[in-house]
Amino acid sequence: MNETTLIPILDKYSIKENEIIKIGDEIVNNNIIIKYNYIPTDFSKVDQKLRYNKTFSWEINLGSFTNMAMLHLHSLEPISYLLLAYDLKNEINYLNKAYEILFDWYEYSRNADHFYLWYRHCVADRAIVISQLYYLKDKVSLNTSELDKLYKLIFNHKNYLSQDLNYVKHNHGTLMDMGLLALGIVSEDKLTINFSTNRLRENFLDTFTDNMICVENSVSYSVYNIEQFLKCQKYLLEPLDKTLDDDFDNKIYQALNFFKALIQPDGGFPHLGDGEKIDIEYLKSLKLYEFYKDHTLFSKETDTEIFSKVYYKEGYVILKNYNNYIFITAGDIKKNHKHADDLSFVLYYGEEVFIDPGIYSYDNNSLREYQTSSRAHNTVELNNETYKYITNNQDDTGISLFKEFDNYFYVLMKNSSYDYAEIHRHFYVLKSDFTILIQDEVFSQDKILASQFFNLSPANHNELELGISSRQIIVNNNLKIRYDHEAFYELYTGENPYNINAIYSRKFHHYEPISKIRISKYDKNPKLTTVISKSLEKKFDIKKNDNHSDKIEISIDEKIIELEKKKIEIEVSKYNKIPRLEIDRKGNTIYGKTMADYYEEQEYAWDILKRGEKEKLIWYQDDNNFEYTFHNSGEYTIRYYIRNKNNYEEKLAFINERKIII
Repeated sequence: MNETTLIPILDKYSIKENEIIKIGDEIVNNNIIIKYNYIPTDFSKVDQKLRYNKTFSWEINLGSFTNMAMLHLHSLEPISYLLLAYDLKNEINYLNKAYEILFDWYEYSRNADHFYLWYRHCVADRAIVISQLYYLKDKVSLNTSELDKLYKLIFNHKNYLSQDLNYVKHNHGTLMDMGLLALGIVSEDKLTINFSTNRLRENFLDTFTDNMICVENSVSYSVYNIEQFLKCQKYLLEPLDKTLDDDFDNKIYQALNFFKALIQPDGGFPHLGDGEKIDIEYLKSLKLYEFYKDHTLFSKETDTEIFSKVYYKEGYVILKNYNNYIFITAGDIKKNHKHADDLSFVLYYGEEVFIDPGIYSYDNNSLREYQTSSRAHNTVELNNETYKYITNNQDDTGISLFKEFDNYFYVLMKNSSYDYAEIHRHFYVLKSDFTILIQDEVFSQDKILASQFFNLSPANHNELELGISSRQIIVNNNLKIRYDHEAFYELYTGENPYNINAIYSRKFHHYEPISKIRISKYDKNPKLTTVISKSLEKKFDIKKNDNHSDKIEISIDEKIIELEKKKIEIEVSKYNKIPRLEIDRKGNTIYGKTMADYYEEQEYAWDILKRGEKEKLIWYQDDNNFEYTFHNSGEYTIRYYIRNKNNYEEKLAFINERKIII
């Protein structure tokens, strides 16, 4: 192994050389850079908590940044920066500071006990750092005690990373085996090398489908997985004459074929699930580009023809030309980084029009709860409740049909994850100008509130102008939305800091206000039909049609267009009655009653929420009635729960969206 073998792995962010030197110098001067450009966001604004001195705490508290800080701090990321700086300048002060911080962490860790100390992600990243420091140990004068600490760190990290009870598949598993493989290489441990290599091979096969599409529901995590496997292959395995797969290069080319299909006209990629917004320039900053820059993904092409592609197994549909773009998702293979985004889409008309909300952080709070919910996406939500997108069955959602006609494309999707209803979304795209018609059919035993949501891009929000008349919405004179009879329209904006119904996160720990449109109908077996177009001069109308018709008719400039529609017939009796919460009020006291029938014997509980935060918990009881007196003014909602009295693991949660104003 030569000295720089691990450097490309330590360089996780492809930071420029002059910036690496600057970061290294800051750390040598005892200003700890935990995660570049995040903690701290600016070298001139280093928090006193990031000063490395006798009072430095390894259990750092930085408010909303605490989780990220603890993750990267206990991954020993500051030492990674020092090692990168040392590799560039070969100045021993970087290396001396790296060992100083390592041994300080070691002494701290002997008596510490918290989540991040032995969290698999931290352990995996630390293992790379420790491996490089072990390899460079002869460059500095370590005493016997320090060498003993280094040997113990090698042993403890090998032990943790090799145990099955600590292992998980996909990107965390890849990181773990990358760390374990590095430890095995520097300690010349053939058993560890073979063990980690075999586990990497299995994980490689499990992380991608036959189409080489990552099973984790995120575009940025897909790139991350490819990049990590690439580093394992090129920097760790090939020097050992080993390989992840005999056809590795061709498989990576196949994975890039998907990104070629996925890319938007502006070079960006759509948001999906967890992760940050990325573009083609980001891919060019990775090791991926160094090895596969000849792939057509990285060449600029202009195609006036419509490209269409469906991936049934993965649940994706892509339609695009040089100026328009639609990405649709429905279904999943694994639940990793999954959101309640089935039946949703993003839209690009020369620029982004409807967007996915992204993700702010992984913290379990009301912000993440919103951004993973169905109402945060351009999809359908029933009764103001998110469906069970994590515990549902794989065949509950998906793409049922994709068909191309002479003048349009037809996509049919389904979502049967609600236990009281089933949704079928008929999605049409006219080839002439990418005008979209969406018809959502909902089947249930009772009347139901069905709502379509459309998240407008920040560009549309900044100077929002709406023209609304006769079931028609004009957005900033560049987008027309036409909705059907008996439906009603609402607008949400993110200007109110307490309103999390209209926000967008391009990257972690950042969000901005947007505007979103909601179109709803309350009916038994409601059907919502909506037309979306950039052709403002054309007159659209939605024709009423029979529920059992095999056609949908729309009028464009008084010309009738017939669209083929697959007839959906559902036996609604197989679905539960809709749960509800009945509320009476006298002054500041409410009297609630949960009406739901799911288990033979069941118990009831309630949360009183104010601005999404829990104000009061009324714990499980046999009686389905409760009362509560409010002592503070404000706007409240209630979440209600039922659980099986004979099996506490079986429980359901619902939200009553009727506002209670005190």
